[in-house]
Amino acid sequence: MESGKCGVCGILLTEINMQKANPYLCSKCFQMQISLFKEGTKRLPYKEASKICEGLWLGEEASATDKVRLKALGIGRILIVGSYIEKLFPDDFAYLQIEIDDSPGSDLYSHFDEIFAFINEGAKTKQGVLVHCVSGISRSASAVISYLMRKKKLTYVEAFDFVRVRRGCICPNSGFVAQLKKHQLDVMHI
Repeated sequence: MESGKCGVCGILLTEINMQKANPYLCSKCFQMQISLFKEGTKRLPYKEASKICEGLWLGEEASATDKVRLKALGIGRILIVGSYIEKLFPDDFAYLQIEIDDSPGSDLYSHFDEIFAFINEGAKTKQGVLVHCVSGISRSASAVISYLMRKKKLTYVEAFDFVRVRRGCICPNSGFVAQLKKHQLDVMHI
């Protein structure tokens, strides 16, 4: 985590825009997280998976329920980032499931190599990959950001912006942001 900057958008934090409840986020990003949290189980208008780049899709749980649609998109691999989410078509798709909660204390960092290998294998074999969690906002977005950081040698902010343009609802939780910032140091040394 870069000291003095918002963990999501990267702007310089000041006494005016820093949140006491979460000192890693500016007021705007903090309010966005609160709004998303208040949405609860309401679905955002992103029921379809969002194409992030060639062969890589990011979505919510509902985007993994239509086998015909998944096949039409060229998806052959599904990465589930979450607990209690069912693998619906195990005979039709290769699955990897990272059992993790959407909590700032959850350790996604230790799974970044596994995530990279799974998505990268899809790229090598020309199989599209769908990455999803429950809402396609925090866990799965963080997984995709970690992959892009390593694959394209991007900083956290560059990868975040790249994904955000393609799926406007993403909002990694503050713990994942800190882990992605740590991952940035690893990526710059690979």
